[in-house]
Amino acid sequence: MISILIPTFNDDCRGLVGSLILQAERIDGLDWEIIVADDASTNTAVVEANSGIGKLEGCRYIRRSTNTGRSVIRNFLAQEARGEWLLFIDADLVMVRNDFLKTYVDATAHAEVICGGYQVLKGPDGNLRYLYEHAAEKNKSVEQRLKHPYHSFFASNFMIKRDIFLQHPFDSRFYKYGYEDVLLGRELNKAGITITHINAPVGFLEYESNAYFLKKTEEAMETLYQFRDSLQGYSSILRVANRLQGNLLGAIFRKIFKWKRNTWETNLISKQPSLLIFKLYKLGYYMCCF
Repeated sequence: MISILIPTFNDDCRGLVGSLILQAERIDGLDWEIIVADDASTNTAVVEANSGIGKLEGCRYIRRSTNTGRSVIRNFLAQEARGEWLLFIDADLVMVRNDFLKTYVDATAHAEVICGGYQVLKGPDGNLRYLYEHAAEKNKSVEQRLKHPYHSFFASNFMIKRDIFLQHPFDSRFYKYGYEDVLLGRELNKAGITITHINAPVGFLEYESNAYFLKKTEEAMETLYQFRDSLQGYSSILRVANRLQGNLLGAIFRKIFKWKRNTWETNLISKQPSLLIFKLYKLGYYMCCF
C-alpha cells in the first residue's frame, strides 16, 4: 500500500489530488490513500476549498490548529499513514507526467528511498525564483542526481518505506524555511540507506514574488547557520564561508555586503534580478549571522 502525503500551507492542492487519484485508479491492484494535512493555513478561502478533499474516496483532509513547520507536519503525516510506502509531495506542485505514480510503483521493487526530481515550468519574466530554479535545473537531471545521490535528496517529491522513515524522521527542530531535507539526506547516508533516483518529476508552476522569495532565502541562511555543524559537506555556502571565515578576505566581504546590501536587495526585488548578485547576497547574509 502507498500513502500519498501532502503537507499544505495556504496552497490549493485540489488539482494535484485529482491528478493523483486518476493515476492511482489506473494502476491495477494498487492499494492507496491520500492524506492532506493543513498546517494551520491562514487563507480561509484555500482552507474551504481544500476541505472538500476529505469527501473524496480514498482521501483524508486534516486541518491542524497550530502551525508546526515543515518537518513536524511531515512527521505527523507519516504517523497518520497506513501504507508500507510513503510518497511525500508538496502542495504547490503539479503533475507533468501521466505515468508519475506508476514510475514510483515500479521502482519499489528494488529500493528503500526514491527521489523523482522536478521540472521547472515557465514562470513570469523577471521572477527571481523562476530564474534561480531554471538555472539549477540542469544539475537536477537523473544523471546528475545519481552522481551525488545523498546531496541531491529533496523533500518536495520523494518516496520512502514507512518503517525507515519512522526510524529517520525529519528533525523537528527545523521550523524556519530550508535544509530539513538536506539533513535527512545526510542522516540516510550515515545509516547506509540507499537513495534511488528516478525520472518521475513534478512541476514547479507557482512562483512567489521576488521580495517574498528573498525573505525565504534569508530564513534559509539563518537555518543553515543554526545547523551548520550538522550540515558540513552538504552546502556550497558553508564550504565557501568556511574558507573565508577568520581571514582578511572574509572580513572584507562582510564589509562589502553591509555596504552593498540595500543596493543588491533593490536589484533582487526588481524586474531584472541578477543571479550573480543573488549568490553574493546569500553568502553575505549567511556570513553576517556570525
